Amino acid sequence: MSLTAEEKEAGRVFAAAQQAALDARNSLVPPGGQVDPGQRVVRHHCPERGGASTGITLQEHYAQDGPLAFIWKDGRCADCGLVLRSARGKIVLAAERPAEQEKPVRA
Repeated sequence: MSLTAEEKEAGRVFAAAQQAALDARNSLVPPGGQVDPGQRVVRHHCPERGGASTGITLQEHYAQDGPLAFIWKDGRCADCGLVLRSARGKIVLAAERPAEQEKPVRA
């Protein structure tokens, strides 16, 4: 899919606004670590579980504007409360990358 010059400019404005909101969130409530928007589960050595490797399931945040979507993720350890969050979001074509809850399930 090819974007017009107007769609590209609108995408830059949209991405900048979404990243600014994510930056503000990270400044207001700093996470204990960073995650990539492509990850689904991150493991950490949980102090509440004696240093045992514990998975943190990441929740996707998906904002769409026209043909583009902005994705970032965060999650919290249920035992120690560690919060992990994306530092940078990711811009994708909405038609090619639906939100995780909208993705078709393979049989």
